[in-house]
Amino acid sequence: MKNTKENYAVFEKEVHGKPLVGQINLDTENFADKSSFPYCLDITVLLKEDELNDHGLPSLPAISQTCYDVEDFLMNKADKFCDTYFVAHFFNDSKFRLFLYLNDQKELSLYLQSIAYQPKQIRNFSYNLIEDKDWGHINFLFRKKPVINNNTELESHFKRNAELWERWKHRGITEDKEFTVLFHFYAAKKSQMEALCKTLQVENIKFNTEQTRTFVFLKGWKVDAKLTQIWALTELQDKMAYMFMLSTQTDTSLEGCGAYL
Repeated sequence: MKNTKENYAVFEKEVHGKPLVGQINLDTENFADKSSFPYCLDITVLLKEDELNDHGLPSLPAISQTCYDVEDFLMNKADKFCDTYFVAHFFNDSKFRLFLYLNDQKELSLYLQSIAYQPKQIRNFSYNLIEDKDWGHINFLFRKKPVINNNTELESHFKRNAELWERWKHRGITEDKEFTVLFHFYAAKKSQMEALCKTLQVENIKFNTEQTRTFVFLKGWKVDAKLTQIWALTELQDKMAYMFMLSTQTDTSLEGCGAYL
């Protein structure tokens, strides 16, 4: 992969009235060597109706993880056939999409023709592999500037997560091992706690709530959202950004995350 130094951000926007949520490579617009990557690979994974919430996004973490597994598989294969440049991946309107630019397409095109639509795949996918020297195929991602979540609070979470991940690795955690991560929220008001819990219920995310007190006075509610799955640092950061978005929407505070190891 060309852009080995990751400079990605979580972004949100709306396309045709549907929310779009994903990660984007911040270096893309100013990338000076676009002419060396004249081919665009556009991967689409269709999600089923019963896998979606009311916004057309995945209803369970396991569903998004399946899409990430398809992405990892295809990117690993692509890197064996050519040089690649990652632009973005995102969920929007019942689809997961991945955009890569390639310096060559011949061998990868033959490989994709041989495996796409085969029933033994992790998940069926379709693809569009075109010559796109001016990178016009991805203009829609930048036409209306996505809301880049460079919030300093979120950046602090990302930094702590990276430190946590290193400690977890020293304790035996690997990217093929399932474990539970807790995302800790604090709500000062009962209405805020209830709004958060309702949202977590809609998303089928398990959670615990606990009132917090100092001596006699009620101070608020702690809410722990629990996700059990196979994790990587990129997935942890994605989920942290999503939980941060939920905390913003419900006027609660995201305190951080922890794990059962």
